[in-house]
Amino acid sequence: TGTGKNARKNQNKKSVQTTEKRKKGKGRRMKRFLLTTLLILSAAVAGAAEKINLKTIPAEKFLEIARRAPAQETWARMDGIIQHRRSGAATITSTLRLRVRFTPARIIGQVILDDEEYYNLGQTFSNPPQSTRTLGGRALEPDKAKLGLYGVSPDDLLLGFLYQDLVEEEKSMFVSIYHTRVLLMRSKDSGEFARVCISTDYAFPIRVEWFKKNPVAYPLEKAYRTMEVTSIKEKGEFVMVAKLGLNGPGWRTRIEFQDFEAGNAGESMPKNLFMRF
Repeated sequence: TGTGKNARKNQNKKSVQTTEKRKKGKGRRMKRFLLTTLLILSAAVAGAAEKINLKTIPAEKFLEIARRAPAQETWARMDGIIQHRRSGAATITSTLRLRVRFTPARIIGQVILDDEEYYNLGQTFSNPPQSTRTLGGRALEPDKAKLGLYGVSPDDLLLGFLYQDLVEEEKSMFVSIYHTRVLLMRSKDSGEFARVCISTDYAFPIRVEWFKKNPVAYPLEKAYRTMEVTSIKEKGEFVMVAKLGLNGPGWRTRIEFQDFEAGNAGESMPKNLFMRF
């Protein structure tokens, strides 16, 4: 009958819609979060989040997921600008490039400022974790390095603060639209502290504050530097942090990556991924 045919059509239509939704959902779960600007971290935990409640697991396990090594080799290349404004001074602007290769064993990165000042970085995935290391680099004139003038440390861009020692977990909070768990970290090298707000949806850091003293033991201690993600973009199966801001007493820095490429290692990886000087 006509009624029977319509019913079958509606049922088939619903079946197709359900299949499409599942495919779209699967695609979202496969997204890889390349956080740069800071940041590139292939913490593809969106799928794992369906099986693991990132809001309730122990802090140590949560941090382990945020530090997770990629399952396969990937690469990324970002080009953009960095701007800095200090009270009473003119705004300064430079080009900023970031090159990163991820392997299951380590991250290799290169930060390039104005195509003349560069830093080669390495982060090993080990237990216990090791700090991000500067493997080499140079400024056009050794005594005139500029990256520090912008309030940025090279290892910020490889999330070096995630690989410090966990001191304790503080009360969770929202940063913009993201629910985050707040972990207090301590650097073995400097003895300084970093308060890291990590998204419980994607296990990547949204905000980081740096302190000279433990801000829990010294509640009046104020952060001397803050970094926060302000924009995220998607491209294919990858997600990147496109914009972030840094600030401290009397100064503010903005980073924006306008051009972004990423892929799996192999034929798609550019032979000239890392610049030679």
